[in-house]
Amino acid sequence: MGYLRRLPTRKYPNPRRPAETIEMRDVTFAINILHRNMKEEYLRTYELSDGERPEIASYRLYGDPDHYWILLLLNDAVDPMFDWYLSEEQVKRLTFDRYGSLTDVHHYEDNEGNWVDPEEHVGSPVVVRNIDFEMEENEKKKRIKAIKPKYIQKIISQLESAVEATDE
Repeated sequence: MGYLRRLPTRKYPNPRRPAETIEMRDVTFAINILHRNMKEEYLRTYELSDGERPEIASYRLYGDPDHYWILLLLNDAVDPMFDWYLSEEQVKRLTFDRYGSLTDVHHYEDNEGNWVDPEEHVGSPVVVRNIDFEMEENEKKKRIKAIKPKYIQKIISQLESAVEATDE
């Protein structure tokens, strides 16, 4: 995974000290290379198991946990703690931390799943509790995009070549 350490750097404003900058690896470089070289035939859908972290999915798909970052980038998961599929227990903890209750009303929906104001809705709106909402949101993250194993080395080689070109 040495190519990630060789990504070009970029200076970003320091949010705590506006007069200073912080030099960081430019992950957008990797994102751009990944998206530019990606072809639909390289991709597949992968269904995560309960609480399967990016490193585990990477190991199961590619035999190497170090390719987890590709899965994160392909699925726009900026924060692997919250943008990734969580176990049921993790969703319950997250829900409680966010709202202080699993069972309080999060919102109301009509029969088609649209959010409604119960005071203005004709008929009986469906009650969606905090835990129901968070579980449903989490479920949307269960099926991810992944590079087919036979193409992973090709993608990594393209990234390594692009990084080497910036070294010159």
